[in-house]
Amino acid sequence: MDKKEVETPQLVLDTKIYIEMLSNMIGRLEKAKPKDRLEYGLEITRCLRGMLISIKGWKSWIDNLETLNALNMKDFEDFYPKLRKTAVEFLKLDVEVTERKLKEAKELYQKRTKQFKKKKKQEKATYVA
Repeated sequence: MDKKEVETPQLVLDTKIYIEMLSNMIGRLEKAKPKDRLEYGLEITRCLRGMLISIKGWKSWIDNLETLNALNMKDFEDFYPKLRKTAVEFLKLDVEVTERKLKEAKELYQKRTKQFKKKKKQEKATYVA
């Protein structure tokens, strides 16, 4: 290698690949227009996969003392409010959907229980010995 050439550290190369991968994911998610349940399921999976990859990246940053040391107070003040807002919105969505589906499940259970009891009552009434 020529003395004027400086080798790019692997971390920089990996970070560039990571940024490119996330940028591609963002582009696909922004363009997505699901039309049926299957496509919605696929797109939700892509959303969650992207979030999971990003969360793992953030977690490795925060768990690494060298990286943590490289972040200054202004860095934290800049990204923490945005990260907190995103986390709170996601958790609110989780609670909303979970509560709705739980209510629907309870209603379905009650409906089926009534139907079962009604059927049992009819069977008793028509039983001939």
